[in-house]
Amino acid sequence: MFRFVPCDPDSNGKFLAVDPTKTGVRCITNSRQQSQGTVLISVVGSDDDGADAHDTDLQPLARGTTSTLVIRCNKKPGRMRYFIGVCPVNAFSSLAAGSSEIASKSFSLEALKSKPNKVGEPCQRSGLPGFHSGSTVVMQIEYSADGRWMRVGWHVDSTDVDEFVEADLMKLGIFKTQFCPFVSLYNKDAEFELVESSQSVLAADKEGNI
Repeated sequence: MFRFVPCDPDSNGKFLAVDPTKTGVRCITNSRQQSQGTVLISVVGSDDDGADAHDTDLQPLARGTTSTLVIRCNKKPGRMRYFIGVCPVNAFSSLAAGSSEIASKSFSLEALKSKPNKVGEPCQRSGLPGFHSGSTVVMQIEYSADGRWMRVGWHVDSTDVDEFVEADLMKLGIFKTQFCPFVSLYNKDAEFELVESSQSVLAADKEGNI
């Protein structure tokens, strides 16, 4: 299962607060285009109840796995610059980086964009809001055992958004990189909740095909 990583008071903690169970995050102040709070999501053991909010260790995604995260947008004031996605660990200059950096360095579903962002290929076209207050977003991440490819998909219950990206990590030059899920919030009082999560062996790897 997965949990939010507690915030750094000198970085994303200026914008966000993670609850003691590490299953909820809220925005405590309004952000700006050049800087907003991003919180990483870590793999944790099945016996970790998430109660120790001082544990900031990040466990990245394991290769050869399928990870599923169910994220509910309990409150989403405003329309733009909200992200749900996957990024290389340490991809951002800071966990308080701006929206353009987040979009260009992640595989992410961004509110008010017509298509998902890809590493090195951020979406430049605006679209209808893909998720809003009350939406539940299911994100599924398939990560090959050899670290050469990744597929990330999103489904939103309230808007029927179904999107995915497939990435050749070799071509992108990041196949030796570790990855983790993340969310990024923009406006004060926004609240996202990690309501369910799991990780299993990638189906192809069970057959020994990858």
